Amino acid sequence: MPPSTSSSSAVAARSKSVLSLLSLVFLVFSLAIYPASWVFGHFYAGVKTGCFSDVCDHVKANKIVVIRKNLAIFYSFLVFTALVAIAAKYLRVVRRFTALRISKTSTVTLGEVAWFALAVFVAAFAVPATNWAYYYAQKEPQAAKGQWQWIHVIFEVLAWLSGDGASVIYGLALLPAAKYSAVNDLLGLPYTAVVRVHQWLGYATLWYTLFHVSVGLLDEQWGALSFFQLLFVPRKGRDGKTTWGQENYLFVFGAWATIALIFVVLTSLSFVRRKAYNVFYISHFAVILFILFSYFHASMSIFYAIPGLALWTLDGFIRLASRFKANVVTNYVKEECGYRTVTVSTVRAVACKPGQFLRVAVPAVNALEYHPWSVLRATSDSVTFLFAPEAGSDKQWTAKVGKYLDEHAVNPADGSKPPRFLLQGPFGLPSRLALEHSSYHSIVLYVGGTGVAPALAILQHILDDRASDAENADKYLATVDAKTETVTAGSRTAALHVYLFWAAPAPGIERLDALQALIRDVNGSDVQLTLHLYDTSRPGRDVEDHAIAPTTTPAQPGLAIHATRARPHLRALMNRHVVEKVVAAQEAGAQSARVGVFVCGPERFMEDALASVASFQGEYRKVQVETEVESYAL
Repeated sequence: MPPSTSSSSAVAARSKSVLSLLSLVFLVFSLAIYPASWVFGHFYAGVKTGCFSDVCDHVKANKIVVIRKNLAIFYSFLVFTALVAIAAKYLRVVRRFTALRISKTSTVTLGEVAWFALAVFVAAFAVPATNWAYYYAQKEPQAAKGQWQWIHVIFEVLAWLSGDGASVIYGLALLPAAKYSAVNDLLGLPYTAVVRVHQWLGYATLWYTLFHVSVGLLDEQWGALSFFQLLFVPRKGRDGKTTWGQENYLFVFGAWATIALIFVVLTSLSFVRRKAYNVFYISHFAVILFILFSYFHASMSIFYAIPGLALWTLDGFIRLASRFKANVVTNYVKEECGYRTVTVSTVRAVACKPGQFLRVAVPAVNALEYHPWSVLRATSDSVTFLFAPEAGSDKQWTAKVGKYLDEHAVNPADGSKPPRFLLQGPFGLPSRLALEHSSYHSIVLYVGGTGVAPALAILQHILDDRASDAENADKYLATVDAKTETVTAGSRTAALHVYLFWAAPAPGIERLDALQALIRDVNGSDVQLTLHLYDTSRPGRDVEDHAIAPTTTPAQPGLAIHATRARPHLRALMNRHVVEKVVAAQEAGAQSARVGVFVCGPERFMEDALASVASFQGEYRKVQVETEVESYAL
């Protein structure tokens, strides 16, 4: 006998309460890591106990002050970052500024570039600037001994300074490495931006490390040893022995740390990630060797890595625990268009919000390989995904998953065990367009391929939210003050116009089950939906409009549907549909019309879309356009 609705709701409520409590504990613990790491580093500087490095430079008198100053700069920069992120989260003026694109077609934002540039400045200039005079004062007597000694001193000081900078920047690179990050969620940092900055910091760490190694070798070249001897042969001390802890292995472990880092960076390049994911995934663990070898090289390198390592370790335990919880597939549909929808039971469903995604692994296909799948629909105890098996290649992961599910589809009659998935997440920020839909006059969802999944999740949330809150008239429609850009709740004076433009190289997309269900939900809602579908598999003749109606009857009022075999152009579509509604809103007395645009699809598709949005904004400057982008690239 199936469980009653009330019992299911009670179970969902309990699950949500437990997850909320665990999330709170996780957040408090994550936040505590930062001040605890700073305090530990500050007081551990100068303590010899527990040092396993060949060069315990944190106990040297000339290093203690340097470490404490650098730690102050490091954590002050993190505090500054948190303050700016909070401002961007709650102040629309700051958010719009940081969300500006660096070019009309780029998904990279000004906030990402500015933060990365500032991080490099802190590591490459701010840290050396505060320590240069102090280091040089230690070596100035040596510079006065001979005509060329000052060159040797400069190289040695540069080696010290670049070592400080490399340690700081690699400490920053570790912070975004954790997938589960309660701090990032609290600050409202976009997942794709965090991943992108993590990649940039990794590249910067490599270049700074190479510079550090180069000046160190140039410094030592004043001696009689060759490069090979310096890098791979331990030096002998005055006693003729290669004793550990007397800087005899300094260059050996520095060289191996650099080699490990080069290996990690090369196997992290985008074409490796896309073509050989397992190579990327497994080789990324070589970063542990880089961390260890760097620490054996010089103990000071670990001080800035402590918070990132702590967060990464915590994240690792959470992801490891998820591997022991298999989630059962409860429904599987082979869509007419060739796409697949798969529903999986999971307690994670109650935490999913529109616009978020889960990392999915199928043990029967590959237990190590996880892929991000946007949530198409989430209930109290299950999530539904939409995916497209890779056409023309049985070796691609999605093709293997599709084949496996085709052969092991859920069939309770034969008593076979249903397929099982491993899930991690949810990750990413909830869509602001979904959560703040009442403050928009129009919302445009412009998506390609399986990018329709988050778009349908956003639209479904809007329909559900407006239906459940229909009695709260003061929630709709919010107004936006043109000067302060603050949102003020108003009366429900107008319907919300939503435009879904979906292009996919798949005939029959108009009959996707999830789309048909959503069309039925539009009936009776105050949401006015305009739906344009573009079958790009065979450009040519149009598909009859009535073919995508929920039944054989004409589409209900408030729903405009059109399907065609052509390619869309966002600027033309916005001119045709959005402009009229924006002008009408302004004529009705709205101080500022606000339009939300969600874009998801392949890279070229998004570039064209962003160019269209930029062109639209350039012409209609009084319209506030806010764009959300979900990239396939990361």
